[in-house]
Amino acid sequence: MNSAIALGHSDPTDLRRFRLEHALKAIEDALILLDTKPAEAIEVSALQRVRDDLSILLRAAVTA
Repeated sequence: MNSAIALGHSDPTDLRRFRLEHALKAIEDALILLDTKPAEAIEVSALQRVRDDLSILLRAAVTA
């Protein structure tokens, strides 16, 4: 079963917003985990850029 339908989302925009919110949360969680440990072979600034880009997309999806 589609998780967006199970949550009552039927609009494709809602589905994209739902996915963006979860992607942003996953990256924020990863950054929090990396903050407590030295980063090994992981480019933290790349994750930060992705987080920032997702934030912009999420704001655009919310206003649309």
